Amino acid sequence: MILTGNDKSKLNLSIDIVMFILLLTIAGIGFLMKYVVVSGEVRNVKFGNQVDLEFFGLTRHQWGSIHLILSIFFLVLLVLHIILHWKCIITVFKSIFPSLLLRYAVTGFICFMGGITLISPFILEPEIVAFKPQYRNKLNHRISTEFELPATMDKEVVTIDKSNESEKIDPSSNIKDNKVTTVNEVHHNSEYNEFEVYGYHTIQYVADRYKVPAALICHDLKIPENLSGERLGWLRKRYAFTMTDVRRSISDYKNPGK
Repeated sequence: MILTGNDKSKLNLSIDIVMFILLLTIAGIGFLMKYVVVSGEVRNVKFGNQVDLEFFGLTRHQWGSIHLILSIFFLVLLVLHIILHWKCIITVFKSIFPSLLLRYAVTGFICFMGGITLISPFILEPEIVAFKPQYRNKLNHRISTEFELPATMDKEVVTIDKSNESEKIDPSSNIKDNKVTTVNEVHHNSEYNEFEVYGYHTIQYVADRYKVPAALICHDLKIPENLSGERLGWLRKRYAFTMTDVRRSISDYKNPGK
């Protein structure tokens, strides 16, 4: 089908309008993720670590997926926009770069940078660094880093008073009854500690990391398999499991006879 000049102009205008709306939507979702359904660090400081944030029933992770889909759609329309304006682009390009060699150099640079930008996320590996619990369970982290518990306290429960957080905690001293306000397990199911599992991980990520079928973990946790891409921190609030349950599932698969 050959488009007439008038039809082509209408098509170009329609594509431009859709691209403009998509661009505003992508930017709006970016602002939403930055200032409304904020990251875990900001959320824990503002609202505590026992809640998750949603907007229209969707979490930050789900809004990020929508952001990606809209970005791909925008990219497709951009390519179509370039194709429809190809003759105009070539004319302007030649007027800016009259030298044939210079045009080849600029074209090669644009193609190289664009290709690297698009392909790199699929070929690069993330840098594995030590986990730093910056705002998550800050009080528990302070206890575990200020002193090493005696061997006799391996399976004991340590309790402290939040009002005395600033005081130096002496592990050798007895904890008085009138200072007991919260309960934190210091040593919990150490047999599974070799498997690092955190709330910001997804079931699929954990399954890939430890070579365990994601469907098996979902079955053990009684979670639908189609939610394997969701964060564990979000899932455990809805399906009432613990991180230890996730580690146990991995351990049972890796050590079937144990």
